[in-house]
Amino acid sequence: MILFLSTPTTRIVEAWNVNQYFDIWFIQKDENNQIRAIAQNIKDATTDEQRNRLNLPLDELVREIKNAAQERTTLHNGRIGPEQYHPPLVTDANHLQDFYKTIGAVYIADDALYNDDGATVLPPPVPG
Repeated sequence: MILFLSTPTTRIVEAWNVNQYFDIWFIQKDENNQIRAIAQNIKDATTDEQRNRLNLPLDELVREIKNAAQERTTLHNGRIGPEQYHPPLVTDANHLQDFYKTIGAVYIADDALYNDDGATVLPPPVPG
């Protein structure tokens, strides 16, 4: 599965969000044993052209994602938008707190929530 993640519109909770119409893609093998990426909402496509854009060889989707990332980096200097006040794009979940601080979130020190270096304490791993 491929998820295109964003942050919620609030600064109250540090989280990732899947909120766009075509942000969920499933990885499947077709009848020819080729690996494909298929958008969750392909059922809503009304033309062959739309269906073809929502059912791609995985390699093609990965190439398009990398090209878009390079273009965004070139256009916006690694930020999420063109203005200097736009924060840097977060590509590593371990740096999500940095993004929130950049956009003005305030963190209150609480030993139960944060470790010694101020990073959010993650929940324990799933058992089993």
